[in-house]
Amino acid sequence: MTLHGFSALPTGANEKIEIRLSEAPGVISLTFLGEISVRDPSVLILPYFEEVHQAAVKRGSKEVRLNFDGLRHLNSAGILLFIRWIKMIQG
Repeated sequence: MTLHGFSALPTGANEKIEIRLSEAPGVISLTFLGEISVRDPSVLILPYFEEVHQAAVKRGSKEVRLNFDGLRHLNSAGILLFIRWIKMIQG
């Protein structure tokens, strides 16, 4: 699904995570569904986070909201993924 020039995370047959993207004025929201349980989710997901971050900066969005209500499982590698994203944003 494409939303104003960038898309939701593409999913394949072996992936257990879906990330849905929505946008409101000044806010980009990511909804996580399924599970992040692979050994290194950063290979697939970190480039997507970079794309979302660049789009947020370009649009002047002041906030990125993360909704984990539909995330059934998050392993330690998934937690590290979010830490890497925060460090990447902080520069």
